[in-house]
Amino acid sequence: MKSRTHERFFRATVVRRPTWVSQMPRNTRSVVNWCVGRTFTVIGIDENGLIGLDLGAEVEKRFGGFQNTLWMDAHDVAVETPASES
Repeated sequence: MKSRTHERFFRATVVRRPTWVSQMPRNTRSVVNWCVGRTFTVIGIDENGLIGLDLGAEVEKRFGGFQNTLWMDAHDVAVETPASES
Protein backbone atom coordinates (compact mmCIF):
# COMPACT_ATOMS: atom_id res chain seq x y z
CA MET A 1 0.00 0.00 0.00
CA LYS A 2 1.29 3.42 -0.92
CA SER A 3 0.36 6.25 1.38
CA ARG A 4 0.87 9.96 0.97
CA THR A 5 2.29 11.09 4.29
CA HIS A 6 1.31 14.76 4.09
CA GLU A 7 -2.32 13.81 4.85
CA ARG A 8 -1.38 12.70 8.37
CA PHE A 9 -1.90 16.23 9.67
CA PHE A 10 -5.44 16.39 8.38
CA ARG A 11 -8.45 15.39 10.42
CA ALA A 12 -11.63 13.83 9.09
CA THR A 13 -15.10 13.33 10.51
CA VAL A 14 -17.00 10.16 9.66
CA VAL A 15 -20.25 11.58 8.26
CA ARG A 16 -22.11 8.42 7.33
CA ARG A 17 -22.10 4.69 7.89
CA PRO A 18 -20.67 2.97 4.81
CA THR A 19 -22.96 0.49 3.06
CA TRP A 20 -20.39 -2.32 3.37
CA VAL A 21 -20.62 -2.27 7.16
CA SER A 22 -23.78 -4.38 7.19
CA GLN A 23 -21.72 -7.29 5.79
CA MET A 24 -19.09 -7.10 8.54
CA PRO A 25 -18.95 -8.92 11.91
CA ARG A 26 -20.92 -7.37 14.77
CA ASN A 27 -17.82 -5.99 16.53
CA THR A 28 -16.74 -4.16 13.36
CA ARG A 29 -20.25 -2.75 12.89
CA SER A 30 -20.21 -1.52 16.48
CA VAL A 31 -16.90 0.30 16.02
CA VAL A 32 -17.94 1.93 12.73
CA ASN A 33 -21.34 2.96 14.12
CA TRP A 34 -19.60 4.54 17.12
CA CYS A 35 -17.26 6.46 14.78
CA VAL A 36 -20.07 8.24 12.89
CA GLY A 37 -20.01 11.90 13.85
CA ARG A 38 -16.56 11.69 15.42
CA THR A 39 -13.31 13.17 14.11
CA PHE A 40 -10.02 11.31 13.70
CA THR A 41 -6.50 11.93 12.42
CA VAL A 42 -5.93 10.98 8.77
CA ILE A 43 -2.93 8.66 8.49
CA GLY A 44 -2.86 8.39 4.72
CA ILE A 45 -4.63 7.73 1.46
CA ASP A 46 -4.09 4.39 -0.24
CA GLU A 47 -3.76 3.64 -3.95
CA ASN A 48 -7.54 3.12 -4.19
CA GLY A 49 -8.29 6.54 -2.70
CA LEU A 50 -9.42 5.18 0.67
CA ILE A 51 -8.74 7.53 3.57
CA GLY A 52 -7.06 5.91 6.58
CA LEU A 53 -8.23 7.09 9.99
CA ASP A 54 -6.36 6.47 13.23
CA LEU A 55 -9.15 5.57 15.65
CA GLY A 56 -6.95 6.19 18.67
CA ALA A 57 -6.97 5.16 22.28
CA GLU A 58 -10.69 5.79 22.87
CA VAL A 59 -11.65 2.99 20.45
CA GLU A 60 -9.03 0.72 22.02
CA LYS A 61 -10.51 1.35 25.48
CA ARG A 62 -14.10 0.83 24.32
CA PHE A 63 -13.70 -2.04 21.87
CA GLY A 64 -10.23 -3.51 22.37
CA GLY A 65 -7.55 -4.00 19.82
CA PHE A 66 -4.36 -2.10 19.19
CA GLN A 67 -3.60 0.65 16.70
CA ASN A 68 -7.08 0.48 15.21
CA THR A 69 -7.36 1.97 11.74
CA LEU A 70 -10.47 2.47 9.62
CA TRP A 71 -10.18 2.89 5.84
CA MET A 72 -13.09 4.89 4.44
CA ASP A 73 -14.32 6.04 1.04
CA ALA A 74 -13.98 9.80 0.60
CA HIS A 75 -17.76 10.29 0.36
CA ASP A 76 -18.19 8.83 3.88
CA VAL A 77 -15.92 11.38 5.58
CA ALA A 78 -15.51 15.15 5.71
CA VAL A 79 -11.82 16.04 5.62
CA GLU A 80 -10.85 19.22 7.44
CA THR A 81 -8.16 21.40 5.94
CA PRO A 82 -5.53 22.19 8.55
CA ALA A 83 -5.13 25.83 9.50
CA SER A 84 -2.16 27.39 7.78
CA GLU A 85 0.67 28.55 9.95
CA SER A 86 1.30 32.29 10.03
